[in-house]
Amino acid sequence: MVGLPARGKTYIAKKLSRYLNWIGIITRVFNVGEYRRQATEAYKNHIFFDPNNKEALAIRNKCALDALEDMCQWLEHEGEVAVSISATSNISSTCYKYFIAYPNTAHILFSAC
Repeated sequence: MVGLPARGKTYIAKKLSRYLNWIGIITRVFNVGEYRRQATEAYKNHIFFDPNNKEALAIRNKCALDALEDMCQWLEHEGEVAVSISATSNISSTCYKYFIAYPNTAHILFSAC
């Protein structure tokens, strides 16, 4: 799920995950924002999201890739459905490229909020 902040991505993802787990489909939510919060304490304001801030952009991209790697490993070993949440499209485009390269790994649904 990709969309602007405070549009309900996390709420919908958790509801979906809870329902799918309830009916027996092993599901997990991967929130890129959580990876970002764990990766840095240096930025506590909007400057982190400034497109001209190259250092922060590198951190955001690394967090998106870390989330993708964790998600793919989880899907390979134990999971059935992974829901990825991101405020930017970086993770979506990366996921799309991954699943094009490995088409038999999983099915993917993109949703923008």
